[in-house]
Amino acid sequence: MTMALAEQGARTVVTGLCGDETVALSQAEYPHKAMGELKDVALLPWIGKRTRSALEFTDDGIAPPAVVNSMSRLSLEATAPVLLREGIWPVHPFADPGLIQLGEWLPIDWRELKQLQ
Repeated sequence: MTMALAEQGARTVVTGLCGDETVALSQAEYPHKAMGELKDVALLPWIGKRTRSALEFTDDGIAPPAVVNSMSRLSLEATAPVLLREGIWPVHPFADPGLIQLGEWLPIDWRELKQLQ
């Protein structure tokens, strides 16, 4: 499809990637299961003794969380090279940190939204 776009003269593609993440519910709005506790590691047989002993330090000195989540970045990393190889510049407006922040600020009452559906 990318080659067909390039053959038709497309030089820019505006994608919808990260649109879902822009309006995703926060943990406060839609509580979901947490990642787990360090004590849960004992239940994972593939985690060895050396790894278990280092787990308490996993968050030491790490970078702050990114505005765009890892799944969004992975989708951008996967699609951009394909487009760029054909000379097409990908534009991902929903991945813009300012737009993501705006989505987090919007006052949305999800109960009202469910009633509209």
